[in-house]
Amino acid sequence: MTRRSDDKEWDELRNRIIGLGDQSSHKTYYSELKARLRELEAARRSLADTNASLQAVMDASTEVAIVATAPDGIITLFNRGAEILLGYRAEEVVGQQTPLLFHVAEELAQRGSEVSSRYGRPISGFQILVEPVEREGAEKREWTYLRKDGIRVPTEIVMTAIRGVRGETVGYLGVTQDITQRKRAEEELRRYREQLEQLVEERTLELRAASQSAEAANRAKGAFLANMSHEIRTPMNAIMGMIHLALRTPLSPKQQEYLGKASFAAESLLGIINDILDFSKIEAGKLDLERTDFLLEEMLERVSSIISAKAMEKGLEFLIKVSPQLPPSLSGDPLRLGQVLINLCNNAVKFTHVGEIVLEVAPVHPPEVEKVLLRFSVRDTGIGMNAHQMGRLFTPFSQGDTTSSRKYGGTGLGLAISRELVELMGGTIGVESVPGKGSEFHFTVTLGIGRLQPQLTAETVGTLRGLRALVIDDSWNARTVFQDLLSSLRYRVTTVARTSDGLIELQAAAKEHPYDVVFVDWRMPEMDGFEAATMIRGMFHHIPPTKIIMVTAYGNEAVQRRALEEGLDAYLTKPITMSSLFDAITAAFGHEGGEQGRRQPRQGAQGELLRRLMGGRVLLVEDNDFNQMVASELLTEAGISVTLAENGQEALELVRNNEFDAVLMDIQMPGMDGLEATRQIRAQEEFASLPIIAMTAHAMVKDRERCLSAGMNDYLSKPIAPAELYEALARWIKQKEAAPAAAPLPGGGEEELPFELPGISVQQGLQHVNNKKRFYRQMLEKFLETKKDSDEVIRREFVAGNREVAGRTAHSLKSIAGTIGADGLMAAAAALEKGIDSGDDGRFEELMTQYQIRLNEVVAGLEQGLAQAGESTEAPHPAPMDREEVVKLLDEVLLLLRNDVGQALTVLERLGEVLLPTEYGKEYRIVRRLMDLFELDEARERILKLRGAIETGATR
Repeated sequence: MTRRSDDKEWDELRNRIIGLGDQSSHKTYYSELKARLRELEAARRSLADTNASLQAVMDASTEVAIVATAPDGIITLFNRGAEILLGYRAEEVVGQQTPLLFHVAEELAQRGSEVSSRYGRPISGFQILVEPVEREGAEKREWTYLRKDGIRVPTEIVMTAIRGVRGETVGYLGVTQDITQRKRAEEELRRYREQLEQLVEERTLELRAASQSAEAANRAKGAFLANMSHEIRTPMNAIMGMIHLALRTPLSPKQQEYLGKASFAAESLLGIINDILDFSKIEAGKLDLERTDFLLEEMLERVSSIISAKAMEKGLEFLIKVSPQLPPSLSGDPLRLGQVLINLCNNAVKFTHVGEIVLEVAPVHPPEVEKVLLRFSVRDTGIGMNAHQMGRLFTPFSQGDTTSSRKYGGTGLGLAISRELVELMGGTIGVESVPGKGSEFHFTVTLGIGRLQPQLTAETVGTLRGLRALVIDDSWNARTVFQDLLSSLRYRVTTVARTSDGLIELQAAAKEHPYDVVFVDWRMPEMDGFEAATMIRGMFHHIPPTKIIMVTAYGNEAVQRRALEEGLDAYLTKPITMSSLFDAITAAFGHEGGEQGRRQPRQGAQGELLRRLMGGRVLLVEDNDFNQMVASELLTEAGISVTLAENGQEALELVRNNEFDAVLMDIQMPGMDGLEATRQIRAQEEFASLPIIAMTAHAMVKDRERCLSAGMNDYLSKPIAPAELYEALARWIKQKEAAPAAAPLPGGGEEELPFELPGISVQQGLQHVNNKKRFYRQMLEKFLETKKDSDEVIRREFVAGNREVAGRTAHSLKSIAGTIGADGLMAAAAALEKGIDSGDDGRFEELMTQYQIRLNEVVAGLEQGLAQAGESTEAPHPAPMDREEVVKLLDEVLLLLRNDVGQALTVLERLGEVLLPTEYGKEYRIVRRLMDLFELDEARERILKLRGAIETGATR
């Protein structure tokens, strides 16, 4: 900073002051002035030094450009950094230019518009740069500077106002920094961000596509599981329904036993289906537990019926030990609890070759008022496991090791499901095992105390209380079971492990305190049970003989038959339960209850439910004719009036024009399905509270949710268990007064059937309906009426492009053909269905031809065979009948046809017992066939004609 002009003026002033020193008149003033001059000289030198230092700093600040201006914008300071940044020398701009020289015109103009708009007046020129500074004191802003060589440089400027001592603006100072590198870095960062965003978007699209693919695969899996569930459950519904109905008819003990085993086997198959669905539910976290009262003994009997047969096949004993401290009724989910036990017991049977399996139940602590902590254990004498193998258990699709999987089969899915179920029930599961010595699986669960009462109570023991009983069995576990059960019946019990010890005990007690009953195990090491029984009988010639009960393996019919042939008092099959033990004892002593207990299925609380349901009115919406038959029979058997609808549209009309207590709604139906029908019913305010219960073979969690979201109140999955059906209806139907039953009619003759039918095994078909000839004949007649043209239906739908309908029709025929015993037709229908579903159209004609051949064989045989059998049943001499009573019942049928088809069928069935052996039998069959086909108008006309003929005594 040069101040040459100022220095010259200072020198002149100083010389003038010194010249005054020669004038004596001014000496005093001169002295004062000279002193002041020295002070000013010192200040001047200090200011010069400061300015020099400031100039040095300014010149050293080459990284920033420092530019100062006067109030009018003329540059007064331009440092070395400014020279480097802008390419101008200080001499070129100081006192000559304003900063507008460095600004880009278009950028300056845009900023001018912004500033003018902000402050509400036109602003231009240098004022554009300093107006915000003047108003706000400072401003930091990015500008583009234009160098002397024309290159544009991005900069960041901090501009402030320079104030005087009185606060007035005396200039402006701008400190500028080149931000080229920062802008370049920001641009690189922006490009990188864009690339990253693009990459993320691409990856997102890929993930979305993968997610959509996974969801599609999951939906396909769900659809497959739902479809398989539907396809399996539909015939299962008919099987279990027919078995239930057969069990309620008069049967011999052997028939009762066979059907009971068939029912348990069907439920076991249903359990396999449920395992598959349960694993899917567990994966989705949507497995729910029920809570209901149940009898522990009944639940264990269900487990026993499934496991005992498998144990018997391998020569194993299966025993159940229940602590007498347990309450008979519990509250929880008996199906899931039984499922865990079946899984564990199945594993025990699979890995055990010799010995026994023991299922034991005991409380961990004494039962509380409302709940009890139970410990279940399953012990076996099988191959055992080492620590490494045990560590692999309870994992899906894994067994102890691959060797076990190859040798014994299985996936380990049952144990994985068992662990999840136990944990859902608030318990834990574990295993203890020693290689070569067997294993023990155990788990705990907390259950509530139920309110059901078992059929066998202390009062039913009656006169049999206090008997002396001897048990001869080589199994310690079996003796323990007998000891606990017999003691709980208030019997005096002695147990021995060897037959010889038992004979000695009997001999010693014979004179003073003889034994009343002896339980002898059939398979003993010294001698078998029959040899022991012979010796025991030989001991009692002059005193009342001891009752002998043979204890056999489950389902060993040869031993049971021999026990009866040799006149033993009773037989008892392992595993032993309280009910089976009491039945055997009462049978041995000739008391009522033993045989009856085996003949009649235990219903628990079902009797009370049935009484509550009597008089109820239900709309059954179902398109499958066989399911209609089963469901109608179950409902009418409970005293419920049934009205049928085959699709949603019919259901809507019937609901609008009738009063129902509940609607049983199938989901998958032609035309309007059950979901849409429910929505439309719910859309009408007067039906907002009408109970609607889904009854469908679709059993996935999402299917249940769809039903409930559509407005249904409850959900039943097929096959429908009768107890579950009645319980569901009882939850929603208000109790009705039972309608009086019609007076019974005299029984008619047995239905005649041809011994052989081409393409049909009559014996096999009869087995499917428990040898109910009349019902089987009705099924054959119904098949002939409705399915003889099924080949034309399938072909027509296939040619029209309705592959789904064609495949569904073939599927339906496959199930029906199997039911009536037409195995060849069933196989042809299965092959045709598979061909249609696979899309292999080239084989359609070949498969269709095979189906037609089989169908024609069955139809021709039925047309001829049923006609001949029908002729043979027409009695040449009609049996006497009460015509007046028959006419009254026909009138009742006509009345019921208006609003209760199910009850009409029930009354018509009773009429058949009277009319079939008479000259009106043929006309009755036509009416019954029309009713089965639900051709109600034509059936009504036929009934009117039949009524007139009977009333006038005319012969048809």
